Amino acid sequence: MKRFCLVIFLSAISLAATAREFPKNMISVEAGYNAAWMTSYGVKASAIPAFMVGLADQIRLTEKHPFYFETGLMFQGKGYAINGYEDSRTATYHLQIPLNIKYHIYLNDLVRLEPGAGLYYAAGIGGKLSYASTDIDVFKNGILSRHDIGWSCALDCGISRFFLGVAYEMGFLKVDRKDVVYGEESGKLGYRDLRNYVFSVRIGVCF
Repeated sequence: MKRFCLVIFLSAISLAATAREFPKNMISVEAGYNAAWMTSYGVKASAIPAFMVGLADQIRLTEKHPFYFETGLMFQGKGYAINGYEDSRTATYHLQIPLNIKYHIYLNDLVRLEPGAGLYYAAGIGGKLSYASTDIDVFKNGILSRHDIGWSCALDCGISRFFLGVAYEMGFLKVDRKDVVYGEESGKLGYRDLRNYVFSVRIGVCF
């Protein structure tokens, strides 16, 4: 997946930009579906459905080429499920700030491709772990860290003011803090070394 994202981005910036006037600033409202999961030491996690919604701002970096810096504020649902072995489901909710570089490829006057890649910072604002008929707040009880940093890559297809896109995110940080299922002294495989992953499909409109 990393190589795929890198190939898309490098191929895009190698294309010469056609002579046109590029927008200086593009603000967008977007929403979409997330398939979220985590990696865990010794336990296979399954994806859970979630959603995202947010506001993004693309600021043009150069006069001659359509390179843009993108930031904004997103509400992101994340988490994971364990099936078949101490079944559990963890759903978390985050406010997320993207820090991306994007490039616009104009196929014609209406259609464009927007590959991009960068970093994100996410702050957890709520979430629960459900197992054995028990619900536990993962942030208030110190099970997961509220803070996460990672990288992302995306490819959007814009048609006039509207766009449809896909994105992939991977967290850098191990967000687990306390194993309440097995305990710190347990020799069993627990919920440890957790990292966030998200694949999303989204739609939006630009202003």
